[in-house]
Amino acid sequence: MTDVTLVILNQTAKNTALGGGPAVSTDAQKRGVIDSWELDGNVSRSGKVGLIEQKDELSVVTASTPSDNSVTHPAAATFRTVANSVPTDTLSYQWFWSNGLALVANSLMTGVTASNLVISDSTGLNGKRFFCNVTALNYGGSAQTAIANLAVA
Repeated sequence: MTDVTLVILNQTAKNTALGGGPAVSTDAQKRGVIDSWELDGNVSRSGKVGLIEQKDELSVVTASTPSDNSVTHPAAATFRTVANSVPTDTLSYQWFWSNGLALVANSLMTGVTASNLVISDSTGLNGKRFFCNVTALNYGGSAQTAIANLAVA
């Protein structure tokens, strides 16, 4: 038996430590063994891998709903979400238009990948709606906020 430590995250094989290889079957995951793998991306090996550490813990991510925002043209508007994860993990943020298209940072919108989205000029944005997706980077798991509305008078 080859002593190789392989970490399986969230019931999905992450065998980059072995240099790649085929996906691991659900049955193999349940047994905690892998019947075949690739050591260098070219040479297939078969057998059992020992010392498998299975981390099937998925972060539970929560994110607060950003408040609706009412501003007078051309004032700035800020949307904020507060997020956390259990277990504690590094979180990433992405803000979206309500139609699911990701916001892109520009001179009028900053914080599109942060907890605070800042729109420096609200011109032409009356009735626009936004939400944020928060993802745990190490353990996986994510949360999507409810939609927040922007009203510009």
